[in-house]
Amino acid sequence: MRFHVSSLVALLPLLSIGCTPDNAEIVEGSYVAFVSADTSVSLLKGVLDLEQFDGEQWNIDCREFETLTEEQADDRRLPDALPICKKSDLRNSDIGVRDWPGDTDDVNEEPYFPNYTSFGPNHEEWIVQGPYHALAEDLTPWRGEGVVTSEGDIQVSFHHFLPDGSDFRFAFVIDPDFAPRTCVQEGDEVVAEPIDGDWIENWSAEFADYLGGLNEEEASRYAHMSDYVLNGGKVWALTAGAYQLNPSNTDDYWFFPEEYSAGHAAGKFVDERMTARGARYGEPYVYNFMDADSALGITVGATDLWHCDMDADVDPNECPPCDRTEGQWDIDGGGDDFCELGSRVDRVADEVAEELAIINPYDNPTLDYRPLVLHNSGRTPDSREPGLDGWTGMHYNYVTFSKDSVLEEGGVAEGAFSHVLDAEDGKSGVCLSGKFRIDPIKKDLWVADNLREIKLAESDDVKDQDSLCFGK
Repeated sequence: MRFHVSSLVALLPLLSIGCTPDNAEIVEGSYVAFVSADTSVSLLKGVLDLEQFDGEQWNIDCREFETLTEEQADDRRLPDALPICKKSDLRNSDIGVRDWPGDTDDVNEEPYFPNYTSFGPNHEEWIVQGPYHALAEDLTPWRGEGVVTSEGDIQVSFHHFLPDGSDFRFAFVIDPDFAPRTCVQEGDEVVAEPIDGDWIENWSAEFADYLGGLNEEEASRYAHMSDYVLNGGKVWALTAGAYQLNPSNTDDYWFFPEEYSAGHAAGKFVDERMTARGARYGEPYVYNFMDADSALGITVGATDLWHCDMDADVDPNECPPCDRTEGQWDIDGGGDDFCELGSRVDRVADEVAEELAIINPYDNPTLDYRPLVLHNSGRTPDSREPGLDGWTGMHYNYVTFSKDSVLEEGGVAEGAFSHVLDAEDGKSGVCLSGKFRIDPIKKDLWVADNLREIKLAESDDVKDQDSLCFGK
């Protein structure tokens, strides 16, 4: 993708300019904001008035205060917080919440996962790491814009007024021509060839296969996008900024190259800048620590990473064995294999959905959410660790466009999105989902021309101006 991760955030202040096109609408959608009671810039500045919020509200507060009595601790916590912090509270609750996934029938405070050290969420750990004011309402933006940027990307943005008059704005961008390629030597020429086929086609087919196998209850969480995906629509996983840890040396990691970035999302909730939660290519606790710059001192093993070290040129769909792992994913007693790795990641995604259900007392559809799992089984491994061969990913942010969408200036497009945005500073976050329509897509007039394409066109060395292999 030609889009840089930080540029969408930089564009957000421009979205309120009156001359921008009002050509996009949200057909249906909702959001849930988890405003951190102790780190929210909006609350600290006094620019978010919770008392004027007339949507659904609830509090979450599982903080422990080691030097206080339980009575003193209760006085310090947010009032009327969800009873989710102790097993006994969960079991005696009258709001219908369930146990944390994997819990046993014993009402006590023992760990519920053998490899977990305390009661609570195993993956969405932020839930019990601070006090939150949860706010939920339908998305009814007062302005929406859908434009083609100077680099050919499709950028969609919306402004939504909160009940107190403050602004929530968010945007996503995708590369409509996303197709990673690499340069290869063919005789006297260097030409571009696709890397592992058509990524968008493979992602779309995998998501459609998954949706097709769900029962009615499971499929309901995808009601906003299933019609598009199951009827030939295309799916973009928003991979900008994704990174992987090195399975051979977990102290090392690498970011995806620019050409692997299919899209990005960002927003601003009142005064808090938000960015899309990155894709996970390993156990969520590892990425939770890494994203919080708190990874020092943690030990990461090969089985904490969702990578199957297969022999080169094998077919992943035949469930080849994984080297360097120790039976962590093994189901049949025959050792770890690629399919069992996929089952592990699917189980994590299911547990994420169950954890979010526990903090969803009003059954908000946006929190009835499961991350998108992409197994990448259509990629023949080449024995190199970087890239996507042998890796299974879990994506919190993804977008689909209908089959008949025309993703160019003057075209009409519709689709759906699911986003999880985290505050750049602080612990707040927003979950949002919905269906949108753009009619028509317009050209973005607020940015400079694409200098890269201009220079390519001027170069005498260019043999194929559409390829990335423009030098001799």
